[in-house]
Amino acid sequence: MTLYIDLDGPVLDVSRRYHEAYRTIVSGMGETPVEREVYWRLKRIGWRETEICARMHPGIDRDRYLDLFVSRIEEPGVLAADLLAEGAGRTLAALKGRHRLVLATLRRRGAPMRAQLAGLGILDFFDGILQTEANHGSWRTKATMIAGDLQSHPVDSLLVGDTEGDILAARSVRIRALGVRNGLRDPGLLAAAGPCTLIDTIEGLIGHCAEVLGTNGSQASMGERSCARW
Repeated sequence: MTLYIDLDGPVLDVSRRYHEAYRTIVSGMGETPVEREVYWRLKRIGWRETEICARMHPGIDRDRYLDLFVSRIEEPGVLAADLLAEGAGRTLAALKGRHRLVLATLRRRGAPMRAQLAGLGILDFFDGILQTEANHGSWRTKATMIAGDLQSHPVDSLLVGDTEGDILAARSVRIRALGVRNGLRDPGLLAAAGPCTLIDTIEGLIGHCAEVLGTNGSQASMGERSCARW
């Protein structure tokens, strides 16, 4: 089975990095940033960066803010703020070799990302990485990358993500979506998007894969494991 795994949220706790980029930009523009807990709560309920800027800092040019945010959020020094999400290392180690693990991310800068993953000791867990600089953060980009990979690896697949966009990407390429509750979106919003399954942290993926394989070690049919509504 191929597991397409989103990076920011399911694998990495990015709350410190996102807030640091926001805080630095807002402070540089002469405004007082909100605390990390407040900022992250707004992100979790679905506020985009432009909305946070417009509603919390109406005096700032939100287009200028967004340009600065996009240019800064993947700088190596800022990436250093990321932490492995709860259970991420154990989960990847447990699944490596049992399934094909493919990182599917909307990160734009591949080299700093790979250096970050190597530094965290998880780069070698992935059998492939789907990433492109030519994207605007749309779930459609992720869907296109996965669709291309599925042509080369037409096996049973699952997308592990933490946003509505991840669920939409999985649905558009007709694979199952598993939602991780401790990522970028509030669990209620994530559930409303309609994933096939919800888990608290990525560590729950181990048990889910064991259920998919079944007690006899053989995979059930695609129809038995796919969402009926899809």
